[in-house]
Amino acid sequence: MATQGQAIIAGTGNSEEVTTRLYNTTLPGCVLPFSDIGMSVCGGIGLTGGGTRVGVWGVTTDNSTGFGVEGSTVKGTGVFGHNSGSTGIGV
Repeated sequence: MATQGQAIIAGTGNSEEVTTRLYNTTLPGCVLPFSDIGMSVCGGIGLTGGGTRVGVWGVTTDNSTGFGVEGSTVKGTGVFGHNSGSTGIGV
């Protein structure tokens, strides 16, 4: 198990008391200002996910407030989704 300041170890638990940040250092302007997040990523596309059932899953454990997935933008679409099948919705 990786702990305080060690490299992330794939396939096992990783414990940390501060946010783990992953940056694409070839892209200027990657700024991750939040301090209460488990893991942050920054790049041209910050995070992608693909799966046979769920690509990216977000959940909040608070029964009254919170967001499973949240997005924001200065100009554009904060969260965008689309459906390529005959049923369902993008977001």
